[in-house]
Amino acid sequence: VQLNEIINHSRERYIDDLRGIGPTLEEVLPQSRILTQQPVLSRDDAIKQAVSMLEKDGVVDRAYATDIIQQLDAFGPYMVISPHIALIHAKHDHVQQPVGFSLIQYENGVHFSHDQYDPVYIVITLATAQPQIHLNALRQLSTLIMDEAAREAIFSGDITAIMQYIKHVSQR
Repeated sequence: VQLNEIINHSRERYIDDLRGIGPTLEEVLPQSRILTQQPVLSRDDAIKQAVSMLEKDGVVDRAYATDIIQQLDAFGPYMVISPHIALIHAKHDHVQQPVGFSLIQYENGVHFSHDQYDPVYIVITLATAQPQIHLNALRQLSTLIMDEAAREAIFSGDITAIMQYIKHVSQR
């Protein structure tokens, strides 16, 4: 029993240590990379729009959007991660900074051809050059979209509330 407790304690300490590694969501998702109340676009145009914010900041190059589109064409809408939310991403070949996110809220949604979760109202782009470096921000994003009030703010496009929730979740 004691050995098991030691192993469990060690594992928990390791996870706690990892929790703070890497930038916070607030650091990798600035307000300048959040758009709300956007008109409906095709899936591919929505992807290009989402990636363009990261491209403008030098996080990725233009080919990143093409990679995402090719992945979705090849493997279907697996990037639609929950009802009305897509987390779009591709391999790190076209990523030029350690990590960056963008977020767009579409008023009438974008069709990703997902059987259950269409239309997608929230398109979040994740670009990461190194595995693991994005995990802290991704964990914070996950906490954010699982929080009912935060999710409502995101879906409503209330930029002030969205930024407050991002700031709050980034301090954990």
